[in-house]
Amino acid sequence: MNFVHLHLVLTHFPPVFSLECVAAAAAAQVVRSRRRELVRVALILTIVTCAMMPAIYFAGVRTADAI
Repeated sequence: MNFVHLHLVLTHFPPVFSLECVAAAAAAQVVRSRRRELVRVALILTIVTCAMMPAIYFAGVRTADAI
């Protein structure tokens, strides 16, 4: 696996995680009994998405050099 492939794989995760985060936050507003757990899931997904951004950036820099 080279940096081009790694960059392509990594760039598809943040939009999916963002949509799941929005869905979990919306479900937390609807489902009162599991509100705390759903909010926690939404926050964890947001943190994971933000933590992936430096890896995506640096893989993109190496990809630009390879291309």
